Amino acid sequence: MALRVGVLAACFSKQCIVSSNRTVALLQLQALRNVSSSAEYPDKPKRPLSPFLKYLRENREYFESSNPGTGYRKIVEIAGEEWRSMPEDEKKPYEDEFKAAFAQYKEEEKEFLAGLTEEQLDAMKEHLGEKKKSLVKKRLAKRKVKLGRPKRFIPAVGFYIRDKLNEASKEGISNQERKDMFARVSLEWKNVPDYEKQPYIEMSENDRKRYEEEMAVWEERMVEIGEYDVIRESSRKKLKEKIAKEQSEEH
Repeated sequence: MALRVGVLAACFSKQCIVSSNRTVALLQLQALRNVSSSAEYPDKPKRPLSPFLKYLRENREYFESSNPGTGYRKIVEIAGEEWRSMPEDEKKPYEDEFKAAFAQYKEEEKEFLAGLTEEQLDAMKEHLGEKKKSLVKKRLAKRKVKLGRPKRFIPAVGFYIRDKLNEASKEGISNQERKDMFARVSLEWKNVPDYEKQPYIEMSENDRKRYEEEMAVWEERMVEIGEYDVIRESSRKKLKEKIAKEQSEEH
């Protein structure tokens, strides 16, 4: 028991912090490379396309015509398979071009950074900070989906809107009409009588129970495999308290 608690505590307090720090560092670098133009500082030099992306750009029309009706993601997969099977001598021109372009890019990046004023550097740092937060949030959300996080419960108004849209869809409405109706029905909700709201409120409460039950099982599994940063803040707090209590009992 003591070993289990010790390992769990170590993972929670150190491993997750290291993982988080690495993620933040990578995202900071990515944000610096991809920072867009701003009215407060000049355009940053653009990083050159990788050899594969250059190959994909040059041959995209061919892959699309050879695979009609195929989405872009699948086109990338097909092109990737072709790229990996290409002889090295056919890849070499793309790789040589990238090396030369990347060396020039790094020189231009140095000149760009050296030419910024303190005010422009501050503006860039602020921009990078906002972009980093957004990237971290998006990356975490994707990980949660990949790890099978249960879908959030639907609020009462969501069930109400869904009913109204389903009724209208039976009569046939366009996408734009559907969007307009969504906005209109959302505003209608606050004026719906309580007795009409009640069924939707009950549906939402039942869905909330489903969500909480599924989340409890999912978060327990995430803790078992060491994915602490994907569980809710309230659950992390309870876990820390549990670990601290178990450690104190061991002593």
